[in-house]
Formats: sequence, structure tokens, C-alpha cells
Amino acid sequence: MKRRSFLKAGAGAAIAAGGITLAYRGTTDALSSDVYVLPVADYEKDIVAPLKTAIAQLIPNNINGARCVVKPNLVELIPDAPATTHPAVLAAVCETLADLGAASVLVAEGPGHRRDISYMLRQSGYLGVIDALHLDYVDLNLDDTVQLPAPRNFTGLAQLHIPKTIADADIVVSLAKLKLHKWVGATLTMKNLFGCAPSAIYGWPKNMLHYRGIGESILDFTDVIRPDLCIVDGIVGMEGYAPIQGDPVAHGVLIVGDQPASVDATACRLMGVDPKKIGYLHQAGDHHGPIQDNRITMRAEPWTDLAKEYQLIDQWKKIRL
Repeated sequence: MKRRSFLKAGAGAAIAAGGITLAYRGTTDALSSDVYVLPVADYEKDIVAPLKTAIAQLIPNNINGARCVVKPNLVELIPDAPATTHPAVLAAVCETLADLGAASVLVAEGPGHRRDISYMLRQSGYLGVIDALHLDYVDLNLDDTVQLPAPRNFTGLAQLHIPKTIADADIVVSLAKLKLHKWVGATLTMKNLFGCAPSAIYGWPKNMLHYRGIGESILDFTDVIRPDLCIVDGIVGMEGYAPIQGDPVAHGVLIVGDQPASVDATACRLMGVDPKKIGYLHQAGDHHGPIQDNRITMRAEPWTDLAKEYQLIDQWKKIRL
């Protein structure tokens, strides 16, 4: 069933059942998960070919004729700091989806720090990608919204405002950056969904959700949105005082999967971080894929061959592998 049909059907069922929370993408409780760890030395290399191989294996029957929304990480523009998904990776993902038969590909983001989206798109290089590939862009901070129940309700917010662009998509791609995070340890495909929270409702920079708890908000938004495809740009990652003011790490890797927790757990291991010690990943349970290493099948390359030890700030040194 298409995502938009599922959401509408679920919402109706929730109302008919007197508030039972069925109006979300659902959880997998998968016993195992496939994750592709793809070595890509730099942004000048061919990114489309390895991505196409991985995506075609992960969701082979879902893309043809689908309306796809790609949600990159466009959090902030800091000179020489790799805080943002690189435009070359954004272009490769959008090209790959189109090549695999997507009916449409749209780029959408809701930056938390900057309100001038035109400036963000120009300075990040995204506008060049959008123009070259004839894509549309939606500012999720100002998009129309639908209210959907938070099934596990970690934040205490029984209903979440979800941008209509996200709710109506057939395929949602969380296109994150490989980074540590000074408050929650790591920011990857699940944390990337924070940008789907419209600032017109939740404040700048998503202040209501920070108050409710970053980890709790990550879990609720992942439950409700449930991305179909999760990709982490780790060609250059970020260590230290991340996710904005950290230092670059030339890592040379892309991580791809269809279970967000499994992708994020693998990304953590690639940074030398124990995913069981990242609070929201531990709390996610198996709802978004297993995080245990022996339940994740590595495709392409084993993570152990490409792992690096990222420098951690003192308060997070406890999360080492």
C-alpha cells in the first residue's frame, strides 16, 4: 500500500476505533536487516552506480511510479565544516531514484537555524542540483500539515504535525550526514527527521521539541514518518564538537539501508561509537530494525574494514565501542 493511502486509511481506522493509534507507517520488528556500506573515496567519484545497486536491491518493487521525497540534512552553513549533506550526494540520490522509475523526485527540508531558505539553497549548492535536475523544493517549516498520532508518545505530544509533503509521499528518503552530536551522541538518519518538524508550529530552532527531549522527539518522529530509505553521507564526516562546529573526517563511505535504526547503528560503529550507548537507538528497540551487529547483514563491505575512531568530546567518551 502506498504511504499516502496507508496514512489516510490508518487515520480513518484510528477515528473509528476511538483513538487507537494506527495512523503511522508502522514498525517492522525485523529479525534481521541488510545494510550496504559503500566505499566512495571522495565527492568526485561516481556515486550513482553504487547507490543504484544498493537501492535496487533494498526496495526493488517500491520506486517505479512512486512520488519520492528526499530529505537532506541542511542544518547550517559553517565554512569548512561538513555539517550538511553534500550536494553531490543529493544529486546522486535524486538521479538514482529517477533512473529507477520514480514518477517524481522532490527535495524537502526544514532548517532549524536559518529562515532564509533561498540563501541556504544557494550557499549549500543545492540550488544548482535542483535546477540541473529540474526538481521542486519544499520548505517543510512552512508546509501545510496533517496531525497524526504518536503511537509510543515519548514526548507527551499525542499528535504530531507532519508536513503534508512528507505524509503524501510514496517514498521518503532520509539523507543524513555522518556526524557526532554534542547532546545525543550521534546524529544520523533518525535525527535527520527533526527537520521534518515545521518550525512554524514547533518554534525556531524546533524549541518545543528540544524542551520535550531531543531523543524523545527523534523516536516519535521516526515512528510517525518511518522513512523508506535511509542514506548517510560519510564521504566526509564530522567529529568533535558536532553537529555544526566539529572537525571534518575524510571517511570515504556511504551507508544505505531500509531500516533506520540498523543504518544508524552501523554508522555509529563506523565512527567507533557503541550504538547501544546512544539513548534513542537503545530505546528504539527493534521497531526500526535491529541494532545488534550480529543481526545486521553487511552488504558490499564489512563495516570493520572502513571504521575510524572519531574524536569525542569529554562527556561522550563513555560511548566508545
